Amino acid sequence: MESREHDDYEELTNRESVHTSTGTGYRPSNCMHLFCAVTGFGKTLAMEDTAYEYWRSGYTVINLTDVKNNFENCYAMLPETIIPPFHIYKIRDVEKKTPQSIPSKIYHPFTFNIPQRRNLPDINFYTLPLKDLRREHFSFLSETHTSSETVKLMLNATNNMDNDDGIYKFISLVNEAIEDKTSLYKGKKVKKINKEFFTPTSTSGTLKDIQQIQSLFIPFKRDYFLSSVNSKHNLDFRAIINDNKHYHNLTYKWVQDDKMKYFAILSFLLGINEVLDEATKPLCIVIDEIRYLVPDKAQGYKQFLAEVIKNLLSTLRNKGRGVAVISGSQVYYDIEETVRSSFSETILGRITSQDIERLAKVMGWNQSVRQLMSSMKRNHFKRIGDDNVSEWTWLFPPHPHKETNMNFFDLYHEFYSIDEKKYSDLVKKMKENLKKEQSEAKKGAEYKDKRQKEFIKQQVEDKEKKSKAVRELEKVKTEQKLEKKKNKEELMKQCFDLFTEPTNPEPPSYSEIGRQLGLSVPTVKKYIMTYAEKKKDADSRPKQEDLN
Repeated sequence: MESREHDDYEELTNRESVHTSTGTGYRPSNCMHLFCAVTGFGKTLAMEDTAYEYWRSGYTVINLTDVKNNFENCYAMLPETIIPPFHIYKIRDVEKKTPQSIPSKIYHPFTFNIPQRRNLPDINFYTLPLKDLRREHFSFLSETHTSSETVKLMLNATNNMDNDDGIYKFISLVNEAIEDKTSLYKGKKVKKINKEFFTPTSTSGTLKDIQQIQSLFIPFKRDYFLSSVNSKHNLDFRAIINDNKHYHNLTYKWVQDDKMKYFAILSFLLGINEVLDEATKPLCIVIDEIRYLVPDKAQGYKQFLAEVIKNLLSTLRNKGRGVAVISGSQVYYDIEETVRSSFSETILGRITSQDIERLAKVMGWNQSVRQLMSSMKRNHFKRIGDDNVSEWTWLFPPHPHKETNMNFFDLYHEFYSIDEKKYSDLVKKMKENLKKEQSEAKKGAEYKDKRQKEFIKQQVEDKEKKSKAVRELEKVKTEQKLEKKKNKEELMKQCFDLFTEPTNPEPPSYSEIGRQLGLSVPTVKKYIMTYAEKKKDADSRPKQEDLN
């Protein structure tokens, strides 16, 4: 919001005596607030002031978005001395509040893009346990529905992870889950038995699935905020939701991949929801420019992000007492329809002409209301459904707010340089962790590769041994056949010679020859006739010397 002089706010002072101001008379209620106004008309200020009122009432305030990546949601922690004079005047004389700074904590997903050569504010560069990821995380990453086979594969892999396991082990388990669906039996693939119900395992999951899942997790080698359960950098969401002394601000300035930024927001919100039943303090969640998270007609990964956040907001709303949500958007109809309608309070400032026309048709606004909405002044708002008060005014929160030409890092250095630090040691340590993961994964892969090669080698050797044994057996059989044939031919000749012996006055009978050679009569007869035919054929062929 641009810096303005005190005179620009004189009208707000005058209106205070006429209309109740949410800036001074607002009382927190557990509901979902949606503020809509174009740039420069006080939407962010109204959201900040509303959040402050919740915080003042004992709520834990969590800022989920840093739309411009400039730590805008962290300015409340800076000293009240940076508040411009006209702002101080408004707080003290109009709102009757005491200027103050809000104790705050900053959270940023760990990434190797963190600047290492300069001092930075005190930031909690955190990790998340990969083993604790749920269907919604995997649905967003894979851009598939929560019941898809890809999501099931990843979910099953996390169930088999140990507390020391990270990304590389996770990918390995996904790979094994697909490979282990079949085993070899006598050289053929058969389905393995599912130990849960003793039935054949599903054949779902292919090499394509492995490659797809691997590609999804490549960005986490750079934005390394998915870690093991035992990582000391994991966020403690229970501690966050029960700490109402601080504002809790999520930022992702040094995460360059937009999908990873949205994944960080989603994971933060899911983490809060996971432990919500353990909250001892009421909770206020602030989501500026919610249209980026749940856009109308979302495409790609934003479609799945919108679906998850839409369900989460519905869940938070149904929690009722103890949970409030403050959201904002520059364009009302850029928000997904079911999310728009889920807000219990919609507060409109100066909105676009397109929004005015569409809302006028839905709400039945007459010309005077249209005129009012198109000429709304700065920090003036109209609550949809409020017929008693034509306009409301939200003023400044009592804490610092980003103004033009303000730089968070410069101001933090000016006032809190003692708390600044360099994060080179953290980056170094995380690099070592990643290298350790890589090394262990490499050893595992090499061991597995060695086992596979040994198995293949053994198969080849067994096959060669079998082939050699078969060849030797065939050779023996052949030799036996030849020997048998030779013996048979010899018996034929003996039968023929005995039958045709010229010194015998009469040829012996078949039975006599059979008794002498140990053959049956039919065999003797057959051998004599066969040999006679062969001899006849041999005698009829020209001799070699005749050919020469």
